[in-house]
Amino acid sequence: MSMPHFPTRALWRKLVTQWAKEHGLRGDSLFLSDMMGQEILLDQSPAVQAEPTLGSPVRVTIGLKEGTSSQEVESWKLAGGHLHRDEPVHALSDGRQRVRVTAWCNDSESVSSSLTFRVLPTAGLRGLMVDWCSRQGVDLADVSFKMTSGHELTAADTLQSLMPDATLPREDVIDVRAEPKGTARPELTVQLPDMQLPSAVPKDGAAKPAAPRVQVRIAAEGILSERLRASTDQAGLSFKTKLYAPVSKVAAAWCKHHGLAADTIVVSYQGRALEKSDTPATHGWEAGTEVILEALHVSDPRAQPSKISKPQAGQAGQASCKASEEMLERTSLSSQEPGQDRPGRALLKVYDDQECIEFWMRPSTTFERMMTAWRQARQLQQGQQVRFELKVDDAKGLRAGDLGSDETPAQRGWSQGVVLMVRAHAEVPPADPNGTMSIKVEADSPNGVNEVKFNMRLSAPLGKMMKAWCGHHGLALEQAKFLFNGRALTAEDTLMSLGCRGEEITFRAVPHDEEAKAAEPPKPDTTETSKPEPKESKQEQPEPSDQQKVSVKVEAEGADGLTELRFNMRMSTPLAKMMQAWCEHNQIPTKDVEFLLGTTVLKPEDTLCSLGCMGDAEVVCRA
Repeated sequence: MSMPHFPTRALWRKLVTQWAKEHGLRGDSLFLSDMMGQEILLDQSPAVQAEPTLGSPVRVTIGLKEGTSSQEVESWKLAGGHLHRDEPVHALSDGRQRVRVTAWCNDSESVSSSLTFRVLPTAGLRGLMVDWCSRQGVDLADVSFKMTSGHELTAADTLQSLMPDATLPREDVIDVRAEPKGTARPELTVQLPDMQLPSAVPKDGAAKPAAPRVQVRIAAEGILSERLRASTDQAGLSFKTKLYAPVSKVAAAWCKHHGLAADTIVVSYQGRALEKSDTPATHGWEAGTEVILEALHVSDPRAQPSKISKPQAGQAGQASCKASEEMLERTSLSSQEPGQDRPGRALLKVYDDQECIEFWMRPSTTFERMMTAWRQARQLQQGQQVRFELKVDDAKGLRAGDLGSDETPAQRGWSQGVVLMVRAHAEVPPADPNGTMSIKVEADSPNGVNEVKFNMRLSAPLGKMMKAWCGHHGLALEQAKFLFNGRALTAEDTLMSLGCRGEEITFRAVPHDEEAKAAEPPKPDTTETSKPEPKESKQEQPEPSDQQKVSVKVEAEGADGLTELRFNMRMSTPLAKMMQAWCEHNQIPTKDVEFLLGTTVLKPEDTLCSLGCMGDAEVVCRA
């Protein structure tokens, strides 16, 4: 007997029952034996047999038990393939013909599956084919059924039409061979930028050559490398990107792979932070080469703008770019020989009060392209006016002054080996009174710093924000004061009158009496409590260094990314108070958390003073 597939953990009894059902027998009258003639226990599975390899064919023999009824013996003889030549066989009394469908293995020497059906001579053979395919778990469209003569069966064929001269039903079995159809269309593939996709229809014409690409590898550094230490990509995740595709897409994919927020990661190249509009072509990376970028967390000291936003000095002899005009230098290119990398190109260094950006351009190209690229790199607002001034420290044929967008380096007297130093003067546009701005109000609480954010128009009085903040915390407006850069705000103030600009501004909310003591000189106040004098007298005395309050920020890596919680503590206060408050806020037992300052494990009895922390800087701990 043979079946296409049988689970190794299924019982042999299931196989015998299925075979008996297909051949009109009872399963309890049959038995199995192996190649050695030993009977197989039907309550066992093939997994417990001593078969060497899973998936290899296992040959077993099925037999009829002794002492069965004569009816069972007759059904056994009619099962097909087990009849003795010397025993007479009679046609079925119901007028049906036995048809045996056999499927062969790939070697065409061994049977893969053999099933016997009883079919009326005048009935269409489609039902037989559908039933066989259903039992084998295959699609009818993928199988071809052929007679021993080679004639392929169709759904409309009948035994009578195929054998018009034969007397049906007859005693012997009619054999039908089942074969897979070999007309399946071969799968074709087309080359896409970063993947292989199947395509059933080939495209006309020759395939276009793939665009040149650069291998970009991003490696975590500093604090970030410790957080990703468990990752298998120790050498950094690698990407292939086009020469003119923004590198920011690669950085976003890298952050998504590691489950990080893109705005918390700073990606740099040779110590300089990359802008969103930067491409491999911007930095002169060649196709087929590998470039390694560094990824730093925003909390890493190395990720501060003062450390990476300015370009490095580069090779020996290259001029350093400074924002102040007194420190400007223009160096001949002969010492650093840039002509080897940019033959016939002019080097422009455009700087403002924040950073310096380098551009390579042809002597015949107008300055308009440089101006547009500089605006995009600096992310200036739409319509903001910028004046570009060419600086000349000595007379070398260059013509100093404001640059026109239609002028070229050649028209300004550029020659090989000269660096053009351009000062960018960005004129701040007047603020739109109807424009909105984000406001963050911070206040100290027992569980750390409490933050509430508002969106306000630049011309709206701040009294509305003050009332909303006090109502949110259940306080009367007279109980709170709001400070901005040490100055007490009034309800009539506006963001425009304060000169606020940018995306977000931070105010600080303090109790009314605390603000009065911090912002005003000591004086009698009859509207407050009856005991202000002793507290004010303490304010007059210089506060000891161990009583000075310092901001402590505790960072922890959570399921949603990096979480931060701030505390204000005296230098002499034990850190146990901070540890307990942090654990209560996050609902974590204190014994399950360790607090680190750098690589030092903090103890509850430690103080900021004993750890040598300075009072003028924020202390950052890790939980």
